[in-house]
Amino acid sequence: MRQLCWWFPLVVFANGCSNSSLPLTPTNPVAGTPAIIPSPPLPNRDAGNWTPWLFTGWQPGVGAPLGPNATINAAVEIGELCVPDIYWQWGARACKRFVVSIPSEGWLHGFLHWDKRAQGFDVNLIGEVVVVQRSGRFATSEWHQVDAHVFAKVEPDVYDLLVLSYSDDVRLPFQLRTELRGE
Repeated sequence: MRQLCWWFPLVVFANGCSNSSLPLTPTNPVAGTPAIIPSPPLPNRDAGNWTPWLFTGWQPGVGAPLGPNATINAAVEIGELCVPDIYWQWGARACKRFVVSIPSEGWLHGFLHWDKRAQGFDVNLIGEVVVVQRSGRFATSEWHQVDAHVFAKVEPDVYDLLVLSYSDDVRLPFQLRTELRGE
């Protein structure tokens, strides 16, 4: 009898670890994490065109001043980092940053035109234009387009505009135009 008692716990343990069923209370299967996690909704006009994402540790108001109705010709220089960790937060290799003081409520539009005549120009390396709130929340244009457009609902405050490049070895000239439009 003693030998039989020694084997009993081993048999119960082995059966419990197998697929065979024991007379135990059934449990409901737990749903696993889905393989594909849905992305947050895209920006929409009702939300002022702001995305639900933020730049972490954002420092507002850093960059060359640019008016709310102005045009500037500039370039994203090789290795120019307008945000210290832009690669880790965005994947961009370089960027140019501007500060726009908005005097009244409305829609801030940014029109970016890349100069395709630039030596080494590649549409796959050009980035986008991004408007960033003081909190770090942002609105962005499409990327890999010679002509990009971003717009966002703004209030009187200071906003940052970033022009991003995905190249680490090509100087990319551009023209950036801003417009502040009423409701």
